[in-house]
Amino acid sequence: MGEQHWNHCLITGGSRGIGFAIARRVARRADKVTLVARDRERLQQAAARLRDETDTEIATVVADLSEFEDVRTVAALLDREAVDVLVCAAGVYTTAPADEANVADWDRMLEINLRAPMHLARAAAASMSQRGTGAIVLLGSVAGRNAFPGNSGYCASKFGLRGFAESLFYDVRDAGIHVCHIAPGMTATDMTRDTPGADPGRMMSPETVAEAVRFAISLPDNANLMNLDLWPQRDVFSG
Repeated sequence: MGEQHWNHCLITGGSRGIGFAIARRVARRADKVTLVARDRERLQQAAARLRDETDTEIATVVADLSEFEDVRTVAALLDREAVDVLVCAAGVYTTAPADEANVADWDRMLEINLRAPMHLARAAAASMSQRGTGAIVLLGSVAGRNAFPGNSGYCASKFGLRGFAESLFYDVRDAGIHVCHIAPGMTATDMTRDTPGADPGRMMSPETVAEAVRFAISLPDNANLMNLDLWPQRDVFSG
């Protein structure tokens, strides 16, 4: 893809946390960035901040990716616009032992963490293949390779996303489409800061993950970063 320029980057979960950090990082070298999130007020605040910081065109889409009609709306946008970078950063996280878990929480994690990225990546790949270029970045988790107690639903969604990303790459590589699965460990966001026993000071920053995404989509066209696991240098639970 090359770092020097992107035409249009679409980022789900773009109003806060890792998604917003990615948006700030790519907006420096993009003509247009579209932020997708379910909270209208937060979304508008994020867009306003990016407009203050850059000359990039900033668009917004209010969508709850647990609702399939909203997923279809974003997929249709990917189909009709020349989006050359799709970043699926939206995610939810709920913990409970498997035998005590709320099934509705499982369903929501599977819908947002796995089903939505699958459908959006499919739409993006179909559009990108016509142009022979593009990058699809799927934000996973180290919980997609290492199981943790109380994380059955979350691990299932992230293990699934890793498998989907790897298979997708083989399907679209010859069309010139890059597929990057970035799997961070504990990162200081609204979702994780209050994790019992964890030290937020030892977590990674969203900006660190954003830099990894920038690196992945800036590699030469003849190289693809498939899986990148990012771990905090120090154990966040050992303090």
